[in-house]
Amino acid sequence: MKVSIIIPVYNVSEYVERCINSVINQTYTELECIIVDDCSPDDSIKKCENVIAKYNGSICFKIIHHDHNRGLSAARNTGIEKATGDYLFFLDSDDEISKDAIELLLNEVHSNSNVEIVVGNTYSEPHDDYYELTPNNFPYRINNNNLQIRKVFFCNQSVIPVMAWNKLIKRNFLLQNKLFFKEGIIHEDELWIYDVVNCTNSISLINNYTYLYYKRPNSITTNSSLQNSANHMAIIILEILHRINPPCEETQVLFYTRYYFYHYPYIRNTKEYRKIFRILQKKMVKYRHFQAAFLFLLHRFSNRIVFKLKYKIIPELLQKATEQQLKS
Repeated sequence: MKVSIIIPVYNVSEYVERCINSVINQTYTELECIIVDDCSPDDSIKKCENVIAKYNGSICFKIIHHDHNRGLSAARNTGIEKATGDYLFFLDSDDEISKDAIELLLNEVHSNSNVEIVVGNTYSEPHDDYYELTPNNFPYRINNNNLQIRKVFFCNQSVIPVMAWNKLIKRNFLLQNKLFFKEGIIHEDELWIYDVVNCTNSISLINNYTYLYYKRPNSITTNSSLQNSANHMAIIILEILHRINPPCEETQVLFYTRYYFYHYPYIRNTKEYRKIFRILQKKMVKYRHFQAAFLFLLHRFSNRIVFKLKYKIIPELLQKATEQQLKS
């Protein structure tokens, strides 16, 4: 079974050799590694070429060059289009994978042949529990049940990570459902995973650490201004709100209302703000959350109300909706 590892490369000279070497050191070698050069201005690609030139093994390396800088989403899309593997794996060029990452993920495929996505556990440096999986029993499997997958994602404590990386994904599943990344935005994983969750029927999560995520100060996300970040998040929230449909409609709305309040201080300065506000306020009335609907009318004028909605009312409503949803 062939796996395609997709690595977008842009301005990562300090880290990219570590990343490529983690692919070379894999215990499973029926691999192709697609490196997408997004017109990196530094010597990142030269370093990739040097590492590959010294390699003598069965892994097939391909370097695909963009003719101009198009962003992370476009680089991943190029990788999907060029890949020939049965499964795909997204790896960011400033991170690395454990030497047995692909073997461990494929072991779950072999024991659960219908699975469309296998998610490994992540360790972050510096350490942050946010990136680790939390299910009590591993492997955590949901087979042939899209409704259940929606239930466990759109809930108060989702067990399915948002990030595209560290997921072994059946290539035909992505292609058949046209699950490409929206180009021209950051936080692209947030929109992509929404579409993925609404399409997939089988997913497994394993407890083995397969990915090492490095949090660095000059990454794409942390280097962007908070306002620019919120601009893109507002676009994503609005797009998702327009797509929401049954089942699990109420929990989806509450799930993304929580996103709205998390980014609220900056989202309120975006051109999408009023549209998002009107949709969410109407949804609160539709689901008979009248206190929330009333406070929505006032929250623009009071930080105390924002705080109450953000940390008390919306989480409590989401928790209650989650409990009811999981029982149904």
